[in-house]
Amino acid sequence: MPAFGPQAIRDMFPAMMDISSQLILRWERFAGEEIDVCDNLTRLTLDTIALCAFNYRFNTFYQTTINRFVKSMANVLVESGKRSQRPSFVNKMMVKSTRRYHKDTAYLHQLCDDIVKERRKHPNDVNDLLNRMINGKDPDTGYQLSDENIRYQIITFLVAGHETTSGLLSFTLYYLLKNPHVLQKAQAEIDQFSEITIDVLGQLKYIDAILKETLRLQPTAPGFNVASKVGDIILPGGYEVHKNDTISILLPQLHRDPKVWDQPEEFRPERMLNGGFEKLPPNSWKPFGNGQRACIGRPFAWQESLLALALILKHFHLEFVDPAYDLRIKETLTIKPDGFKMRVRPRQQIGFALHSSTTTRKKSEKAPETKANREDLRPMCVLFGSNSGSCQSFAETLASEASLYGYNASVSTLDSAVGHLPTDRP
Repeated sequence: MPAFGPQAIRDMFPAMMDISSQLILRWERFAGEEIDVCDNLTRLTLDTIALCAFNYRFNTFYQTTINRFVKSMANVLVESGKRSQRPSFVNKMMVKSTRRYHKDTAYLHQLCDDIVKERRKHPNDVNDLLNRMINGKDPDTGYQLSDENIRYQIITFLVAGHETTSGLLSFTLYYLLKNPHVLQKAQAEIDQFSEITIDVLGQLKYIDAILKETLRLQPTAPGFNVASKVGDIILPGGYEVHKNDTISILLPQLHRDPKVWDQPEEFRPERMLNGGFEKLPPNSWKPFGNGQRACIGRPFAWQESLLALALILKHFHLEFVDPAYDLRIKETLTIKPDGFKMRVRPRQQIGFALHSSTTTRKKSEKAPETKANREDLRPMCVLFGSNSGSCQSFAETLASEASLYGYNASVSTLDSAVGHLPTDRP
């Protein structure tokens, strides 16, 4: 999906830094005070997905109470689960809860409709998910998404795009506090860098391993279903499965298989280093789901989590409010720690490493300092394939710099050149 392709995710770094910096500055103001970890990280991840995907600001860090979207979303999810388990006649009798359910659903719909209306009223050329949904067309049929469909997609991305990631970060901070030697190693890794840029994130191997190990022990979406499509089969252990039978995969159990994981109950990020993660048996680590329905937002969530955790570790000493706190799980659509609170104390002056700029591309030493006149340039065609967005972005970059070398470049898809590849230009 181009909106979540590698280049698109990389381009979201400044917006992610924008929101993560708000978290850091908020924690600086409340240094030494009790912090509700899940609440703060829910604010972080909701604001991040809204800004990156829809250029919309919830501004939850400037609100003293839980954002209405979060409350309405939680109410709808909980009530939906209950309604699915009750007979229809019982649901009709639950007048008060039904009224609240419809009120919260209507609010979610109205918010998303307003986001779409505002973009249609004030269009821009931002290459975000919302513009892709509004302007995108099926290449074969020309079909475009209706506003109603876009509304439902926005709700899906807002919910799925923040709940699991806030849980991941919350569990990660818990495990770091429970394992001070891991916390110390993580801070030593981030302290090697004076500022955190998009390129630095790729060098944080130990912090990356911490996130992977956290998801092994506490996959925030803890299960999914699969079915046999090939007919009757016998699973290891002699379990007979018929075609289209539903099988529930429970990730907390899968991720603790002693045949795969040495001392599976221990939090050991080192098991994910030095090729350990790459050598895992197939399907032994599945926190992002399975197959075609696996999470398409995985790269987005990973970059967001790396950045937020790196900034937190860079700027703060962490401690439990209650040193005797043991992990309790709260279940909604996903899982997250229940009652987890901590305090932070600054390690250094805030602002020292809050930079949102990405690394700049250096011009070739051979490139001329000025562009030639357009009419003097030779024609050139740059063709790209793939539909994830990376190839197109690279092709457009090449075309934009072609004039420095005496070419006037056009950009097209490889499919468009089938049968009539240009022969009068490179």
